[in-house]
Amino acid sequence: PALMRFLSSSSSSSSSSLPVLNPPSMPSPLPALGEDAAGYDASHKRRIVNALLYRSKQRGFLELDLLLGQWAEANIKSLDDEQLKLYAQILKCENPDLYSWLTNQTSPPEEVASNPIWTQIKKASDDFLRKQSAGAQAPAGTPWIRGWNDLQKRGDKDDIVVEK
Repeated sequence: PALMRFLSSSSSSSSSSLPVLNPPSMPSPLPALGEDAAGYDASHKRRIVNALLYRSKQRGFLELDLLLGQWAEANIKSLDDEQLKLYAQILKCENPDLYSWLTNQTSPPEEVASNPIWTQIKKASDDFLRKQSAGAQAPAGTPWIRGWNDLQKRGDKDDIVVEK
């Protein structure tokens, strides 16, 4: 509110000439792959691959950054135009959904499950998770967020030291 008053008052007074600050313009989205064969070149594909790789590794969800980022780093450069489009569709999904699908907590919708790139990512994710400690994973079909006293609720009191 104070900034808005300042901006409106300074723009109405002619004695001070403040520069008008415009927000930086966002770059235009990349055109879809394969749409214009005449304008399509290797640098266009490289920009798309780099953008998808960035979105795979920098999702703001550490577990997905690892699962998707490792798969993308190993496979994205070998994908053709159609496969890149399919991968971009997967990256449009919300982080919690992707994570619950990749960790077998819930099943993905049919449009994701039928995506051939999803099948590759899911297989790589399953292999990665299989190599991890069993205690670091939620059993299939159970929530991945647990409370501090879940062990007490289950009755596994051998692992818990409670001070009274």
